[in-house]
Amino acid sequence: MGSLHYFVPPKAHRSDSWNDITGDVSLTHEIGGSWTVYGSFARRYQAGGYPPRPYEGLDTFVAFDPTYADSFELGVKSVSSTSLIVRMSLFHVNYTDLAVQTNELAGDEFLTLVQNAAESTATGLELEGKVLTEKGITLDFALGLVDAEMSNVYQHLYRIRPGDKPALTPNLTLSLAPRFTWKVSRYMLVADLRYYHRSAMFGQVINDDLNAMPPVDLMSASLTVADPRVDWEIRLYGDNLTDELFPLARLDLDPTVLSILSNDRREFGIRFSKSYRPR
Repeated sequence: MGSLHYFVPPKAHRSDSWNDITGDVSLTHEIGGSWTVYGSFARRYQAGGYPPRPYEGLDTFVAFDPTYADSFELGVKSVSSTSLIVRMSLFHVNYTDLAVQTNELAGDEFLTLVQNAAESTATGLELEGKVLTEKGITLDFALGLVDAEMSNVYQHLYRIRPGDKPALTPNLTLSLAPRFTWKVSRYMLVADLRYYHRSAMFGQVINDDLNAMPPVDLMSASLTVADPRVDWEIRLYGDNLTDELFPLARLDLDPTVLSILSNDRREFGIRFSKSYRPR
């Protein structure tokens, strides 16, 4: 249900409801007791709603319909390995009646519209896992690849074109996190490193240069000293070590651009924690 009170007069109260039957089916097969392969199909939908800022009056205070998604997935995962834990999946998703949000300036107002404007597809790969060694070294890793685009645009809503990528959808994400653990006297020392990469993407479904968001590379590290006998630990950490500054959102409002720069800057700190066991 939505209510419009930005204009006096007029006022408008409108409501709608959506319901549907969805479901999924999957098959799983174990290979040699150590690996499992699976395949699945699912049909989902996201209910409709009303635009959050229909500042141009009643003509823009119109409900949008549900978005439907048919997803196919094929994957494999280890289930009992002591040195390698891994999960990999291939997926393909078809979206119909995709609810697309656009933003523009309407006089002195900031107009946000949501309309069922397109069909979209997404095909990709997800890989994540952990490598364990007997020398106290582990490596967590994750890789995401996705090729997503608007395959068909019902109406050319404010410069959206077939082939445009959905908002905030990078082609590549990658993370690597090695951990080193060793014992010195009665103390346990743990050193953690983490690297994260996200490729370029667009802040809005309108794929122009003003909406482009550059790639991001982040590094962090920490050193933890713990005494298991008294249940305390001290952790020295550094986040965003290269002091990267990047936009979290970017909207081309023609003729201006809204860019939100509020990511955490480089930070160093120390944390102390103590655990208490019930008697």
